[in-house]
Amino acid sequence: MVVLPMLLNETYTMENNLAPTNLSPDDKRRVEALKRYQILGTPPEQTFDNIARLATQIFDLPVSLISFIDTENVFLKSNVGVEEIRNSPRSNSICTMALGTDEVMVVEDIPNLSRHLMTDPLLVAEMGFKFHAGAPLITHDGFTIGTICVIGRETRTFSEKETTMLKGLARIVMDEIELRLRGIFDAEKRVMDAARLAQLNFNNQSLIAKAPMAIGVLNGRSLVIELANPIILEVWGKTDEVIGKTLKEALPEIEGQGFLQILDNVFTSGIPYYGKEICVFLMRNGVMEDVYFNFVYQPLQDGDGNTTSIMIVANEITEEMHARKALQNSEKQLENMVMNSASGMAIFSGKELIVEAANQQMFDIWCKTGEQILGRSLFDIFPDSVNPASTSSLTLVLETRETANFPEAEVTLQTTEGPKDLILNISYVPVFDDDGEVHQIIASVSDITNIVNARRLLERMESDTQTNNELLTKSIQELTSANKDMRITHEDLVATQNLLRDMLSKVPENQTGLYHSLQKIEESIQKAEDVLHSYVDTSTVGIWHVDVNTLNCVASPGLNKLYGFPTDHQFDWQEAIALISDPYGDKIMQAIRNSIDKNEPFSLDFPLNATEDHQQRWLRAFGKLDYVDGKATQLSGVTIEIPNPGQNN
Repeated sequence: MVVLPMLLNETYTMENNLAPTNLSPDDKRRVEALKRYQILGTPPEQTFDNIARLATQIFDLPVSLISFIDTENVFLKSNVGVEEIRNSPRSNSICTMALGTDEVMVVEDIPNLSRHLMTDPLLVAEMGFKFHAGAPLITHDGFTIGTICVIGRETRTFSEKETTMLKGLARIVMDEIELRLRGIFDAEKRVMDAARLAQLNFNNQSLIAKAPMAIGVLNGRSLVIELANPIILEVWGKTDEVIGKTLKEALPEIEGQGFLQILDNVFTSGIPYYGKEICVFLMRNGVMEDVYFNFVYQPLQDGDGNTTSIMIVANEITEEMHARKALQNSEKQLENMVMNSASGMAIFSGKELIVEAANQQMFDIWCKTGEQILGRSLFDIFPDSVNPASTSSLTLVLETRETANFPEAEVTLQTTEGPKDLILNISYVPVFDDDGEVHQIIASVSDITNIVNARRLLERMESDTQTNNELLTKSIQELTSANKDMRITHEDLVATQNLLRDMLSKVPENQTGLYHSLQKIEESIQKAEDVLHSYVDTSTVGIWHVDVNTLNCVASPGLNKLYGFPTDHQFDWQEAIALISDPYGDKIMQAIRNSIDKNEPFSLDFPLNATEDHQQRWLRAFGKLDYVDGKATQLSGVTIEIPNPGQNN
């Protein structure tokens, strides 16, 4: 490992090595070695981006680059953390310090180094980077073609262990570069083999005519159509009348599309040209069409190595390209639908159930952000999920290839604030690819927790209402029976009083004692009748609910009135039992427990303590258990006042 800044004279040597005018004698061969990998100027590739991203995670630094050093420029194949930069001049690129060494180059303080050496202005001034560590990418024949580096905004040291890990990543990058080159060679070999086969047999027109691909031969630099099989004529939208004409005459619409220049370059250079997914505008059957091809322009040479003709071998892929674009449009529309849906929606991809897209409603249900979800597997996001929203349910959709619905699914999600209980309507719909395989699942999730809870509360309220109605019916029956008895008693009292009055009117004047006795009896009967009227006038019904777990009682204003409390009083068992004559307080509590524990009917008559006027009042209470989802929740009942069972009518 080499750590910079170095001594002044060493810094001067490094400064000279950065300038393309002061290249080492072997640099030309080094650049040739780089170019054989055909990687300069190519678009980003997932493989290299993954390695760069892994480097940022390993070393906990914000930026990682995989760069290749050309004659004048440094090309960034992967640029995690600084995506806006794709090239920088070689003359002031810090990556160039890797040339001439096979060690990891470490700059612990870039601004300090820049005082001795012109380094990337972007790194120092605009980006504010201070730390750099880069490992050279060395080919199998010993040429350094680039670096993999990590960059940070804070000065720091770099341990030997970290140096070893960065070297290991550099070897992985080189392995991928070699594999990539091998893939290019294999692809070119396949095309070359096809072109060579066509070249060996191009004089055999019948063989070319029967070839399963479009083949044509253009003679001379003027590109005269010497041979065209039926497939290429069909591709061009022409007949065999074009044979003998120049390509420009046969297909005038291709002028200005660049193909004539490419063919001329192939003829003059003798180097084949490979086109992949290239769009050509052709006039076919009187209609200008955009047509897509994979093709090769293969030069045909004489015995002296001079190009005499160019063979075209092409494969039309228009339908595949249009299908791909249609699929991309469909996926875009699907994503727009997901993002704009009023309910929670997400798209999961593959057997790993990668979250490709999800809208804000789904983030809210999951209690997570897009950064925590997108691009990750559900197996990692919810590893312990065991409910209808679990990965096992989604895996079942992949296996059965059928839609799965989970109405009112009760789900518990682990959040940073603890477990979160939800009630969801869930639907999983499989999406099939062109081969009929499930490659995506669309999840639609609606949070109906509040709706279901409100419905269940309404059901409980309806159950309570039904219970209260039943209890009120029973209390009305009790009161009706009592009123009937009291009406009979009242009639008897009136008859007796009338009889006594008749008797008093017939008592002789000399029977003073008898007269006074009958008069006292009449007064007692009148008092009894007044009491009876008072009871009828003040009859009250009290409704109550006792929680089976806490035994807390919710009382109606009528129950408070029966006990002598204010109608808005918070009912309390201790206060109520204090008003009940012994031993009935204990009997009431035991009867409540028996009803809750043994489901016994609750019915009890009991007296209240005598008041200041020495009147003792009796109450009757009866009730039954209420059930929700098969589970007892409360004991509900009514209480009414009854006549003293110990007194005669």
